[in-house]
Amino acid sequence: MVLPDYRKCVEVFRLHEAMGIRVIPNVPAIDVRGSEAFEIIRELVDPEDAALATRLHRESVPVAKAEVIGLPNEALRYRGRFVCVYLRDIHQATPGDSQWRRHMYHLFFCQAVQRMKPEPSDRALLATQRSDGVFEVRDWSAASPRKIQVPLALCPDCREVLRDMGMYSSAFECQACGVDCAGATHLLHLHFEDGDPTHTAPQNLHILCVDCHALRPRHDHMLVQPLVQDWIEMVSERRSKQGIVSLNNEGQR
Repeated sequence: MVLPDYRKCVEVFRLHEAMGIRVIPNVPAIDVRGSEAFEIIRELVDPEDAALATRLHRESVPVAKAEVIGLPNEALRYRGRFVCVYLRDIHQATPGDSQWRRHMYHLFFCQAVQRMKPEPSDRALLATQRSDGVFEVRDWSAASPRKIQVPLALCPDCREVLRDMGMYSSAFECQACGVDCAGATHLLHLHFEDGDPTHTAPQNLHILCVDCHALRPRHDHMLVQPLVQDWIEMVSERRSKQGIVSLNNEGQR
């Protein structure tokens, strides 16, 4: 292969002239005989798969139990992606701050999920990769069903799996500001440092209160949600009672 003579390129000549270069050195001929050719393979993005990834990050996707289960105590996956799973329908809600506490989300094929009866004709489960702590459910406690967003607690069986893996702390403290959220675990979120929910290495996982989580890069969308704003106020009240000083001004939000 013979390379073109770059000295005959008008643009290169003008560039050298503008840089004050008057003499262009000769480039020795390059013999590429005997060089091995290699193939460049470019993987095309599947539009359907990309749409699913976007949907899982923003909302919940109806799934059947058979679509997410694996080996016992193994992380739940949907079409190759790590997800959390919870029941779509909620019945007989009771008043009070802990009205949704008995309704939980699952991270693993734990004993609770194993006990669930499969319903192949009706996708009664929802899978999501949302990390803002908000879960959309269908509430049947009123006269007619309605979609609402509520905080859900982590399944106790899944908590035991995390504890066995050394990834769960019983202190319920935010790793960023130190606020203790015992008794209100919905104020704590699991944050992926690199933004990749499939990267579950311990060093990439951080337990943050909803306030510290909302201040992380690319999490501005959390601040416009009224429910999240209420949780942030609860965190501020807890910090005040626990003597934790915050340098964040409310006017900066």
